Order: sequence, then structure tokens, then C-alpha cells
Amino acid sequence: MQRFRDAIFGLLRYPQAAPAVSITSAVIAWRAKQQARRAATLGQRIEAINHVRVALHDLIQDGFFKTKTTDSIRNALHLSAVVFGGRIGKELEQAYTTAYRLQDIDRLTSRDWDDNLDLRRALQTLIDRMNEEAALVS
Repeated sequence: MQRFRDAIFGLLRYPQAAPAVSITSAVIAWRAKQQARRAATLGQRIEAINHVRVALHDLIQDGFFKTKTTDSIRNALHLSAVVFGGRIGKELEQAYTTAYRLQDIDRLTSRDWDDNLDLRRALQTLIDRMNEEAALVS
């Protein structure tokens, strides 16, 4: 409280400091708004991350894509459009496209196996990025 009083009395004594205080308060207000937005979307962010985790688990356990794996990625894609940035959305869209192509294929070519391994790595990286962006503290 003492700091607040000192700041107010300092402004009264030195009015030229007012623009600096005004800019500082604008930055603080902007950061508070950003923090509130992150807190409001935290539940949906966690849900999207869990969908990607389920897809990665299914892929590791089964070794290939099934319809439920692709559905998990699609659900994460729909949620990410609302709560994450464009970069994560684009990566999820690429993952979904690849997963859709690879699901329920009778014979996998060597290219398909490579895409399968690349997609595993991409999903793990995507989970890490989503966790970073979902963190409340930046």
C-alpha cells in the first residue's frame, strides 16, 4: 500500500512521469486480460491435449491407425481451433490428414511406415507444444 501512495504522490510532484505510468498500466492490463483468457480456456485446452495423447497411445499400442485414433485427432483439431493458435491447428490438420490416409490400410508400403513413424514423433512434439501454450504462466 505504501508503494501505491508513493507512486501517486510522485505523479503529483512530477507530472511528466504520467505517460510512463500510463504505458505501464496498459501493459499490466493487457497481461491480465491475456492471463484471464488462458485461464478461461484451460479446460478445453486440457481436453484437446488428452485427445492427442489418446491418439498417440493408440498408435503406440496398436502400431497402426484405426478409426478411433483418427477420431481422437479430429476432436483435438476441432477444440484447438477455438483454444490454440494457428500453428498448432495447422500441425493437427496435417496429422489428421496423414492419419486419415493411413487408417485401415490393408497393406502398408515403406512410405506408409515412414509416415507412421513421423506421425508418432509429430504427435509427441505437438503434445509438448500444446502443454507449453496451455501453461498459465508465460
